[in-house]
Amino acid sequence: CGAAIMPHGALILQPDRPELAEIAADAQQLHDACCAAAAAIAACAPDIILLYTPHGLIAEGVDMNVYTGSSSASGTCEWMGAWANYAVKVALDPSGAASLLAALKDAGCSAAGLSAFSGYDAPLRWGEAVPLLFLRTVTASAKVIILSHAPANTGERCRTAAGRLPATEVMGATIGEWAAASASRVFLLISGDLAHVHGNGRAPRAADGTPDPKFLNPKYPDADDSAAPFEAAVLSWASQIGRDRIIGRSGKLCKDALELLPSAMCCGFDGFVMLHVALQKAAPELVGAVLAHAVPIYFGMMVATFLPPGVASAAASPRHLELTAPALSALGFDGRTVLVSGAGHGFGRAIALAFASL
Repeated sequence: CGAAIMPHGALILQPDRPELAEIAADAQQLHDACCAAAAAIAACAPDIILLYTPHGLIAEGVDMNVYTGSSSASGTCEWMGAWANYAVKVALDPSGAASLLAALKDAGCSAAGLSAFSGYDAPLRWGEAVPLLFLRTVTASAKVIILSHAPANTGERCRTAAGRLPATEVMGATIGEWAAASASRVFLLISGDLAHVHGNGRAPRAADGTPDPKFLNPKYPDADDSAAPFEAAVLSWASQIGRDRIIGRSGKLCKDALELLPSAMCCGFDGFVMLHVALQKAAPELVGAVLAHAVPIYFGMMVATFLPPGVASAAASPRHLELTAPALSALGFDGRTVLVSGAGHGFGRAIALAFASL
């Protein structure tokens, strides 16, 4: 019934925290967009949230792990010694998970089930807990199926993505076909952030004036030139789903972003590919919209929805209508200049990106 991409950087949960003062505007923009996406998801009235995470439990020897056996999952958003007070608990769908796992195996995918100790919750951390916290209203009635995709190391994931692309597309197609055949209303939620190599120069300062260690990346401290063009390619792709019918399977995304991926270091890329292929199988009429994009610290974050046009418009407040109205795609922009007031931040920036993508 729809899909979305939501970030899992815990800093977006409480933008007014004192240590976020220097990046509060970006954190608030992402927070507000996640709230808007949650309202849109609620309007879709899903029975199942199919949550893909690149950071969950992963067993050696397979590419995709499906949380099976447990009837619930819980955990916190603890990250770098903070945000542990943000906790989430959701009901899982063991029978649905078993059905999806069987479909993946039947399609020849490298997949296995992961089960917590009998009677105990499956464990969650920030990769799953952050987006699920924004969906508390939805998960009060909808159940969750969790997919965790190997490899666990982001660097290895990005270096091997090109070689794994055919298998990733098969998994996406299988997920889409399974969702389309399900008697339940399935909403696909991709948890993933963008490039991780924007450098440590953006980190807020601690009380002693030095960069706050919570917001530093020790592996990739320096900014890489690939980060900005990689994210531009992803933003363009997300905005064109449902508008550009000539993008093949995941061809445009792969052509524009894949060669930059090993240096850009994006944990969400595989999920974006699977989402693209799944939507072509399950709901090709959905329209993509980027609700927010910001780079508050060393990694970028994006909030995007892929919804039936009527749902997108009904779920959005007036200030969001410009981002989701499908009528934009019918307008011609050749030879024209569009001026957007307040395009440096927040919704103005998102509106400017939406026009640019057209």
